[in-house]
Formats: sequence, C-alpha cells, structure tokens
Amino acid sequence: MFLFLPSFEGVGGTVARESALRSAGTLLSRVRAPPPAPWPDGGPESLRSSYYLRHSAWFMSTMAVWYFLIAAVVASLSHVSGADNRHSTPASDDPHGGVPMGIPNKVCDNGTIHIEVDWDPKSTEEYTCLEPRIQPAQKDFHYYHCDDVAQRPIHKCLPTPLNYTDDLPTSGQHRPLWPVYGEYTYVPPQRWLHSLEHGGIVFLYHPCADQIEIEKFKSLARGCLRRHVISAYKKLPPEMNFAVLAWKCKLVLSDVNIGLITRFVKARALKGSEAVAADGQYTAGLIHRAELVTDYQESEVCPQVTDLTDPMRHVLTASSKRRSHHQAAENRLRKQMSRLLDLYQGRSNAWN
Repeated sequence: MFLFLPSFEGVGGTVARESALRSAGTLLSRVRAPPPAPWPDGGPESLRSSYYLRHSAWFMSTMAVWYFLIAAVVASLSHVSGADNRHSTPASDDPHGGVPMGIPNKVCDNGTIHIEVDWDPKSTEEYTCLEPRIQPAQKDFHYYHCDDVAQRPIHKCLPTPLNYTDDLPTSGQHRPLWPVYGEYTYVPPQRWLHSLEHGGIVFLYHPCADQIEIEKFKSLARGCLRRHVISAYKKLPPEMNFAVLAWKCKLVLSDVNIGLITRFVKARALKGSEAVAADGQYTAGLIHRAELVTDYQESEVCPQVTDLTDPMRHVLTASSKRRSHHQAAENRLRKQMSRLLDLYQGRSNAWN
C-alpha cells in the first residue's frame, strides 16, 4: 500500500500544517475507543460480519489519522528547511509570491522575531534630531510624482533583507504583516509599503523640522482618515522636511501646506491595489493607535480640514480688483483736478 502525501507547496507551510493538524485532531477525537477485541472462538456466526465491519472502520479511521499527521510533519519540515527558497520564487498566480498576509508566523514574520533586519526598536537614531532645528522656509518648495505602474507587491519573509532604489518607495516588495494604523516613533519602509497597498496614507516628517510644523502635520493626518501611519524619517530629499505617500504616489514638501496635502489625500487615499480596512499586526514603535474620523470604511476623507487655498485665492482676487478700481478712481480724480487747475490758471491770465 502506497501513502501519497499532499503537496503544501505554494500555499504557505504554516497554514497547511495547521489545517492538517486540525483535521488529524478531529479524527483522533472520533477514534479514541480501543480497537475491537479479537473474535471469540465459538462466537455467533450471525454477528461475525458486523464485527468485521466495525474492525474495518476502525482500521481505516486510524490510517486516515496517520495520513494527516505525517502530512503535517512533512509540511512543517519542508517549510522550515526551505521557507526562504519557496517564498523567493513567486507563484505565477499570486501577486504576493505565495506568502499569505496578516498571519503571524515565527518562521516567516510574526512582528517581533528578526525585525531588527529592517529596524532595531532599541535604536533611537532614526527619530532623534541630532542637528539644529530646521527653520521654516521663506518660500514653499514641493513636488508631486506618481508611478505609471506599481512594482509587484511580493511578501518577503524575515530574515531576508529588503532594499529599495528609492528612499521614498511607494510600491514593491514588503513584509507580510503591516502596521497597526496610528503614530509611531519610526516605521521602516518594509512595513509601511504594505499600508500603502491597502489604501492607507503614510505621513513622514524629518525629526529636525520645526516642532510647530511637525505638530501641525500630525494633526492634519489624524483629522483626515483612520488609515494613516505617522513616522519620523530622515531619508527625505535636501530642503524637504515632509512627505505624504500613497500607493504609487508621493507629495514631498519643505513645509506643511494644508491645501496641497488635503487635496493629495482626498485624491489618493483608499486607492491601493487591495481594499483592506483592518489594522495590521506590527506594533514596534507604536505611540498610539489611530482613531475613527468618520467611520471604519472612511466614507469621507479629511471632513473637518478646510482647504484655505481656494478661499484665499478669491480674497486676493477681490483685493486686486478693489485696488484696480481705487487706482482708476484716483486717476479720474487727478484728471479732473488737472482740468480744474488749467481752467483756473486760464482765467487768472485773462484777468491780468
């Protein structure tokens, strides 16, 4: 008799192992009774067939239990020995490379083991200002960019390193567990990229930026949507102190421009490649969780944030019109005074 074990390749060894163990446990609970006693000599022949049926049922149940137990062991061993090799070769039909998201796994990613590969929570350098504070710029600088195509969102297990060619990536490979939404001392891009994929918005600030500007920036983030991640980040371009990121898009600023940030968030929030509203399982560096702004599904983004740019444009336009009107009235008055003065001088000459 040959025992064929099911293949757990490409579906995640942990999930397969747990499923097999649950099935084995269910079967074990059904076959706890000892096997039937041997058929006694001289027993009634009329009951012999019933005896053999019970004996066959017990035998088949026992074989099924061993089948699932051996399958679970094989899946576990293959996952431990070849997890990285399996996950580094993406399945063609799975954009995440065969690694499920949101399932804490000690072998792959549980949010605590090997996380120092991306960032060591004991380090404070990433969110501590070690230089003089950056004063607000006299003139606002900013730039906006969106990629045409997103990089593949493959889930990479720890301790495999993940590096990016862009200091502000907005798509690409990341860890299977994403952050709980809220404010952090620091979150590495290997984590917040997963938040962007789910439609969240990431708010990054240089820790040496003006403190009043930082507080304004954080308040704006908290008032726009629950699905936000706030973090210090030193890898911003020169003269740029703030960045707002969405899936495939970024807005980078020298100072907090409420109008620009609000329009960006309203346009780009909730547009990741996956519609997932739930919090993640990563909490390293978390200061406090995000709170609801409107509702769990973010039916309205930035509801209480007023974009002052357009009203100010109307005010400036009206002011310019008033200045033009006053200038025209002043010119007319000068012409009238000039004619009156000419008339007066003409009459004075006539009298003389």
